[in-house]
Amino acid sequence: MRQQLDEQMPFNIVAESVPFLSSGSVELRPMVTLPDVVGTVQHYLDQLEATGQLCWHDGAIPSDEIWVKVGGDHGGHSFKMAFHILNVSHPNALRNIIPVTVFGAKDTAANLATALQPLASEIERLQAMQWRGKAVKVLLYGDYELQTTLYGLSGSSGVHPCLHCKVTRSAMQHPQPTAAQRSLDTLRADHSAFVAAGARLVDAKKYTNCIRPPMLPIALENVVIPVLHLDLGIFPWIFEACTRDCQTLDSALAATGVTVDSDSANYSESVAKHQQLSSKRADLEQEEAIAQNLRDQLEWLTIHAANLAQPQVEAATGGIQAQAQQNAQQLARLQEEVQQLSGALDMQTRLHGPCEASLEKVLQDYNICRQRYHGGAFIGNHIHRALKPAVIQALAEAPLAVVSSPERESPQSLVDNARIVSQRYRDLLSQFASCRRRYSSCSAMSAEDIQAIESDVRTFMATARKEIVQRNMGNVTPKLHLLECHLTDSMARFRVGLGLLAEQGGESLHAEFNDLTARHGGIVNELERLRTTVKCHLTSTLPSQLTLIPKRQKRKQTDD
Repeated sequence: MRQQLDEQMPFNIVAESVPFLSSGSVELRPMVTLPDVVGTVQHYLDQLEATGQLCWHDGAIPSDEIWVKVGGDHGGHSFKMAFHILNVSHPNALRNIIPVTVFGAKDTAANLATALQPLASEIERLQAMQWRGKAVKVLLYGDYELQTTLYGLSGSSGVHPCLHCKVTRSAMQHPQPTAAQRSLDTLRADHSAFVAAGARLVDAKKYTNCIRPPMLPIALENVVIPVLHLDLGIFPWIFEACTRDCQTLDSALAATGVTVDSDSANYSESVAKHQQLSSKRADLEQEEAIAQNLRDQLEWLTIHAANLAQPQVEAATGGIQAQAQQNAQQLARLQEEVQQLSGALDMQTRLHGPCEASLEKVLQDYNICRQRYHGGAFIGNHIHRALKPAVIQALAEAPLAVVSSPERESPQSLVDNARIVSQRYRDLLSQFASCRRRYSSCSAMSAEDIQAIESDVRTFMATARKEIVQRNMGNVTPKLHLLECHLTDSMARFRVGLGLLAEQGGESLHAEFNDLTARHGGIVNELERLRTTVKCHLTSTLPSQLTLIPKRQKRKQTDD
């Protein structure tokens, strides 16, 4: 089989064991790459043209341009960097995803710098390439964490968390904050100033959190807003606020003597303790993110020490180690507090009042089962289903139905509060659903379409600030900032819905690789197994091979 794969493969594939960093130690891990990305793209374009598969999406892509998006994600024990030629009918389908770099290690900044260094020069060549007189436009997709890592930021927890502008986290809390825009040049300049000042991570905020140089030469205006991860950040943000409002209603019900589960007297105390635990866990996650950032920075210095002056390396290393010591003390304190709170609550199951429980029942009724072992997280399909009008209506009405049910005999003031809560989340969820429906489109966008999405975003953010932020139920997050300040500008530049450009397709590669890896489990050598897996997938993407697959015939309808 491997010989057949080699015979069918029209371009060179390199498989090698590469030293990657893991928990401070160096380990040889398998990596497979396509070294000639430009030649590979040309080959695919030639075959797509020969088989009549090229298209320009009814004018969404200019007729004199070829669009190629490049991006990656970690999953299934490996990181996969792939490109998609967008001038095909279904660019996010598995058959149109071409992996160019796959390695079996975590996607830390140091490991990405090691793996993607050759790719940077290939992308420069690709951006300068002409195919049949058409310019090639290269876009970057990926989740927000990957994007900030590739462009050298310390992450979304920094003082300047936005990849596209220099806004501070505090300024994001105000409507339409103004801030200087970032570019590759400003990122490099801020990083150079950071290094010149000693590269002390504690001073990162003074240099807009640019702690590493950009890894790829793709302009920021060609970085695609990660709309899937906007969904995964914004919907849970709204749902969490709704849950807390329902907990307030349940506490009020308990105070009136109405039974809340089996122990109404302890309900408010139970909620308060679990909210305290949730807050401590959030603080712990933030400190763990800082710890990972420190490890990444130390690993990056270890790799690039030869290119820096020795005094500079020593000063930067000393600063990182000092901050890491403080971070370790803070981590130990928070871990102890979380352990103590968890131990105290292990004997007391968290009580769910009827209003809060009614939300979960709606989710179950519509088959939205959150990931139990991942903190009750939602996935993309959950968001798609939860933002349908019927589900929004059911979620909004659920707590009101509980409070106003005749058998409870709730005070009118409590019913009025429940009605306010119901209307609040009906508005928020409906407005966000309208935004999502527009920005997730794969169609060409007219000037009127752009104005419509801008109006929808402005309406949603005004409601979100009034009903959640100003009530201290949540802060404006970097993803909400992306929605408010950068999404419509991005869509105006591309003139197409971001569903065509975003990261959903790349993430589907993990399941395919898991299946292929299991199928080739008989190959003992890990490097050869990864090489065979990549080759097997690449073979399935070749346009000349796809034309050999017979089209499924529609069955004729027969009368009974």
